[in-house]
Amino acid sequence: MLQNHVYTFLQVENAAELIGYFVPPDTYCKLVLATMEDSANARQLRVFAAILKGSSRTTLTEKLMDIGNFLKRAETCWSKEVQIVTKGTENIVGYFGSSLFTTTYVYTYE
Repeated sequence: MLQNHVYTFLQVENAAELIGYFVPPDTYCKLVLATMEDSANARQLRVFAAILKGSSRTTLTEKLMDIGNFLKRAETCWSKEVQIVTKGTENIVGYFGSSLFTTTYVYTYE
């Protein structure tokens, strides 16, 4: 079950990179930043990062100030989610902290 979720999220990230490649930053910044204005979570930020990864650097430069101002807000750059991952017969509670400035660690054991 967990493998399906990982595979699905990888497909979402690949699709987001394609959005960044084919859609101009003016268009997707208006949509994405407005959507995440009130509540940005770790998953949304990862998808947005994939969009940015797929974007051309030359077209992205004109939107960097808007993106930076959005990401530097305290409620945006820190997000915390709790997820229960089931592996075998044990439940593992993992804390996934997402930040622009820290590394995300996922702990699992068998």
